[in-house]
Amino acid sequence: ENLGTIIADSGRVGIVGAIVRNKGGIAADQVSRGADGRIFLKATKSVAIEQGSKISANGERGGRIEVSAQQGDVRVETGSALTAIGSTSSGGTISLQSAQGNVVVEPGAVVDASGVSGGSIQASAAQGQVYAGGTFAASAARGGITPTSRTPLVLSSFTKIAATATPSEAE
Repeated sequence: ENLGTIIADSGRVGIVGAIVRNKGGIAADQVSRGADGRIFLKATKSVAIEQGSKISANGERGGRIEVSAQQGDVRVETGSALTAIGSTSSGGTISLQSAQGNVVVEPGAVVDASGVSGGSIQASAAQGQVYAGGTFAASAARGGITPTSRTPLVLSSFTKIAATATPSEAE
């Protein structure tokens, strides 16, 4: 359980446990060229990104954020944010996965992998559903977002999905 702030500039942060809860800040933002940050939260049961959490792997090129649970849910609560934003290059990758539970992104939560040349958001619940109630952004000149694969997707009236592209740059 993280209630404070963990900072690993251009580094790696990993939290592994039976149940993983984050209510603070985790930052692996890029501070030197070519050194993208990576954050992973992995649980055998469930992962909760609680209200007010800020998890970032931002930089010139977006980093990578992986959140996964084996037996329970991955929950991104209202008021929390996961960002892997690329300021001058590609957006990062954000992966939310549950092997036996659901992936829930509550209304008011933000998942953003935007960048100059697009980013990727992957949400997968192998035996459950993906409940997308928050904001998903992977916008860029070429756009980008990875839809869920073979997973039922449930959208709410609060869901916002932005994968926009500049018309001259779109493929």
